[in-house]
Amino acid sequence: MTSDPLERSVISYIHGQFVIMDEKSNVADAVKMMNKKNAETIIVINNEGKLSGIITDSDILDKVVMTGKDSDQIFIKAIMSYPVITISAKATVKDALELMRVNTIKRIPVTDNIRILGIITQESLANVIRTSVLEKTFRPYRALVREHSKPIIGNLGFVLQFAGILMIVPAFVSTFMEQVTSATGIFFCCTCLLATGFGLNTYGERTPLNLRQASILIVLSFVILSLFGSIPYIYLNPFWNGIEPFTLFVNSFFESVSGFTTTGLSTLSDPEDLPSSFVFYRAYTLWVGGLSFVYLFMALFYPDKKLASMKDILGGGGGILRFKQLLKTITVIFTVYTVALILAIYYFDVGELDIIDSISLILSTITGGGFVPVSTYIIVDNIEQLVILMIGMILSALPFAFHYGLFSREIKARQLISPILVYFAFMVMSIVLFAILVEPPTGTNQQQRWIISGFHVVSASTTTGFQLINLGSISMEGKIILVIVMLIGGMGYSTAGGIKFDRLILAMRTLLRWSKQLNIRRGKRSVSPPYKTSFLPSNDDKISRNNIKRDLISSTTTHDINIMKNTVFVIILFPAVSLGTAITISYFDGSSFFDTFFESVSAVTNTGLTSGITSMDLDVVSKIILSVNMIIGRFEIIAIIYIFFNRFRNRTP
Repeated sequence: MTSDPLERSVISYIHGQFVIMDEKSNVADAVKMMNKKNAETIIVINNEGKLSGIITDSDILDKVVMTGKDSDQIFIKAIMSYPVITISAKATVKDALELMRVNTIKRIPVTDNIRILGIITQESLANVIRTSVLEKTFRPYRALVREHSKPIIGNLGFVLQFAGILMIVPAFVSTFMEQVTSATGIFFCCTCLLATGFGLNTYGERTPLNLRQASILIVLSFVILSLFGSIPYIYLNPFWNGIEPFTLFVNSFFESVSGFTTTGLSTLSDPEDLPSSFVFYRAYTLWVGGLSFVYLFMALFYPDKKLASMKDILGGGGGILRFKQLLKTITVIFTVYTVALILAIYYFDVGELDIIDSISLILSTITGGGFVPVSTYIIVDNIEQLVILMIGMILSALPFAFHYGLFSREIKARQLISPILVYFAFMVMSIVLFAILVEPPTGTNQQQRWIISGFHVVSASTTTGFQLINLGSISMEGKIILVIVMLIGGMGYSTAGGIKFDRLILAMRTLLRWSKQLNIRRGKRSVSPPYKTSFLPSNDDKISRNNIKRDLISSTTTHDINIMKNTVFVIILFPAVSLGTAITISYFDGSSFFDTFFESVSAVTNTGLTSGITSMDLDVVSKIILSVNMIIGRFEIIAIIYIFFNRFRNRTP
C-alpha cells in the first residue's frame, strides 16, 4: 500500500452498510429494512435491476419526516436522488474526493461495472487522510520508542523485579525482629519494585542493548531504585515530627541515593535511634548498589560480548573478568570476606554492637559505603576495630580481578601487583602529609595522631566515608589532601568511587608512550643543515611536523584513543562538577566555599566524608543537587557522557 493516502485505492475504505430495494417499495418498508440491516444508504433499482437512484438518512428526514407525509403512502422513487454517480473500484481516494467535490455529494457507491461492492463516504475518507497525516508525523517517534525505548523498558522491568526480590531479605529480617514499622515500609518498597518491574516488562522487549541504551538503563535503574528505596524512610520518618511532605520526600530520597550509590552521606546524626532492622536495611542498600547486582542480573541473560558496553559504565563491572568469574567474586569471595570481618569485629567488640549492627557495619565497610550503626562507635581508642575496618575498606577498593586471582589460577593476581603497590605508596605518602599538616584534636598523643591520619586517608582513598573527628574543624591543608585523595578514589573495577587510580596510571603511561614515539619519529626525520637562514620555521619543517603527528595518530588504535579520551574527560569533569556544585550550594546554603567544595567532592566521588554541611538543616535544593552528584558519580560520569555525546559511543570492538 502506497504511503500517500490520496493515491490508495478506494476499495480499501468501502463499507457494506447499504441495502438494495425496488423503486416501488414504500418509505416505511425502506426504514424497517435500514434498521434491520443497520444500513445508512438505500440503493434503488428499477424493474430491470438497473441503478435508478440513491437514498440517504437525510433524504428520508427532509422529504418525509419534516413534511409530515405518511411514509406508508410514499414510494422511495419519489424521494431518491438521481442519476446515481458511481466510481470504479480501481479509482483512488483522490479521484473519489474530486468526484464528490464536483457533484456536491458526500457518498458514492463503488462498483466493478457489474454490481455494487460498497459505499465510500466523504467523512470516512477525511478520517483516513487525517489519520495518515498523524501517522506520518509521529511515525519517527513511534519507531524511536519501538526500536530504542522498548529494549530499555523491558530490561529495566527485569532489573526492578530482580531488585524487588533482593530487597525481600531486609523485609524478612524486620519481620523476624518484630519491628512492624520497618517491615511494612520495606515490604511496600518490594511490592512497588515488583509491580513496576512487571508492568515495564510486559510492555518492553528484553533484547541486547547498545552502549547508549545500556547507559540509560543503568542510570534509570539507580534512580528508580533510589526512588522506591526512599519509601521505607518516608514510612518511618526518621527525621522530625511535623516535617512537610516534600521535605520528607527529598530527605528520604537523599538517604536512599546515598545508600544505593555507596556514598554514605547522611543527615541522620544518631542512627542508633533507628530500629536495628532499619539500620540493616540501610547497609543492605549499600550491598546491593556497591556490588553491581544490576550488571550481574543483565549477565544472566546476555553473553559477555554483549555486555562489554556495561563494563565501561559500571565501575564495579568486573573489568577483565567474565560473568562466571565476576559472579564467584561477588557471591563467594566477598561473602567470605564479609563473614570473616563480621566475626572479627564481633569478637573485638566491647559490647556496644549486637550481631545485626556488626553485620550492618561490615556491609557498609566492604562496599565502601560509610553508614555507621552507632554514631559513637568509631573512636580512636578501638585500635583493633579500626584495623579491621581499614582492612575491609582496602579490600573494597582493590580490583575484583585481583580478588579472583588470589583464589584462582585463571587470572594471576601478581599481574596487578604493580598498580596496587603504587596505590599503597600514594596512600602512605598522603598519610604522612596529613599527619604532618593537620593538627589533631586536643589531648591526642602521637600514636593516636598517626591512627587518625591513617584511618582518614584510607577512608577517603577507598571512598568509604568513615571518620573519627570533625573534619570541618581541620586545617585547609588537611582538607586539600582529603579532597585530592577522594577525587582519585580507589582502583578500577572495585566498589570504590572517584576517578580511579588506574585511570591516572593509564593516562600517564599513554602520554609517556606518545612522547617516546614522538621523539623517535623526530629523531628519524631530523635533518642537520649546515646553517639556518631564518629563525622562522620553513615549509619543510611544517610538513615534517604534520607527518610526524599523522604517523603518531595512525600508530595508535582507535580503542586506545577512545580510552584515553574518556579518561581525560573523567579526570576533568569530576573536579568541574564538584566546583559547579560547590558554587551553587554555597549560594543557597551560605556556607564557606571550600567546605561546600569538600562536600561536593565527597558526593560525586561517592565517599561520604563530611565537613558538616550535610545535615537536616541543609536546604532542599542543595540536597537535591548532592543527590544528583551521587548518582552521576556512581557511574564515574561515563554513563552521562555516553547518553548525550555521540562521539564517545563511536567505539570499535
